[in-house]
Amino acid sequence: MMNTMINLRSVPTQVHGHTASQDFMDLLLREGFHECPQVGGIQYGRASGKYTLGKIYYFKKNGECTICFLKDGRIHVLYGPLGMWELNDYIMSGHLRTLMAFASLQEDQQTCFRNYMSGRCTDYDGLFFHLPKFEVDWKQEFRDQYSELLNKGL
Repeated sequence: MMNTMINLRSVPTQVHGHTASQDFMDLLLREGFHECPQVGGIQYGRASGKYTLGKIYYFKKNGECTICFLKDGRIHVLYGPLGMWELNDYIMSGHLRTLMAFASLQEDQQTCFRNYMSGRCTDYDGLFFHLPKFEVDWKQEFRDQYSELLNKGL
């Protein structure tokens, strides 16, 4: 019989992330996101500010970037900063701040941002490292929006 030891320092004790919930919905609405009931079809929910588990909800701010609450509580990001879609069990606060700053950009700025990051960056943690060295409007606007969210304590 083999003696197996577990390094408890490597096991996360608690994850602080956002899943589909009333609190997350309230946060998005407070930060200027709006519900997109026209997306989907009859099977999708119309929140009207009230979250119900088991329904699908879509939220946008500007451009194409869309945050979707799935029936099982996961978060689907469509047209995000790193790709056309990404499925998340939860979204950590730092990643959410990045996502919200990106969603504040206009559609053409989102497209330029996403096209530039394509092939350069694969995760939110490396995103700032991969921003271009030269100045472009989408980079400055993204940094301004990110700073504003930090100042709000988000």
